[in-house]
Amino acid sequence: NSANKFDRNYIRNNIIPIMLDRFPKGNEKLVASICSLENELQGLSEFTETYIQDLTNKGSISLDDLRNIPQKLHDLVVRKLIYSLCNKHPSKQDAYQILKGVNEGDKKSTELFKLSGYTFWQHSRKIYFVKNNLLGSEGTFGDISFSLMESKESVLPREWVDSNQIKIKVGRFGDKIIPWQGKYQKSVKDVLYEKRVFPWLRPHVPLIYFQDQLISIANLCVSDRAKHKIIESKNYIINWNVPSDYQ
Repeated sequence: NSANKFDRNYIRNNIIPIMLDRFPKGNEKLVASICSLENELQGLSEFTETYIQDLTNKGSISLDDLRNIPQKLHDLVVRKLIYSLCNKHPSKQDAYQILKGVNEGDKKSTELFKLSGYTFWQHSRKIYFVKNNLLGSEGTFGDISFSLMESKESVLPREWVDSNQIKIKVGRFGDKIIPWQGKYQKSVKDVLYEKRVFPWLRPHVPLIYFQDQLISIANLCVSDRAKHKIIESKNYIINWNVPSDYQ
């Protein structure tokens, strides 16, 4: 510990005594500076954790919101977000796929990368992180359920749902439906476009059939055919069980 050929010993034996001679309270100030830095780092860590938890709950990250936080924090936030979701550190390329979108314009729906059960997509100015297990056995995104309620608007008649003849399909973009209160047929493709469903999500939107007839596109468009079968006051509303950001 006394041999000055080692840098640490040279600093302790020669440099520090000179500094203390010139700055007698240097030790105190150094400790105070370290404590202050530790407090700032703790505050930064708490802010980052809270921000990431909020993003995780939303299921998406706004590139405009990310741009509004200090630029030096962008990489930290993105890497921590990916790790908190996937329990795996992202590669530099994966993190860059998100970071480069901050200063770019709107982008059409694009798959960025997959990591540990999640797929990351960019649509316009948002990054969406989608659990791969949200795809059901039929390839649907989320699932469909029915709730019996006092309603006669955009609902399915009880006799249809109770008949156990309801089928769920996906990807039949050419099938036609006359919307509730509508006059003309529209294709599934046109309805999904009008409802501004993300292009990457459209192949997985549940399509509801009764006796091989399309009667509803998820809960987005119920068939006019159902309206003419409504007799009772209680009927089935359609629930598309996915995070709100995806509807």
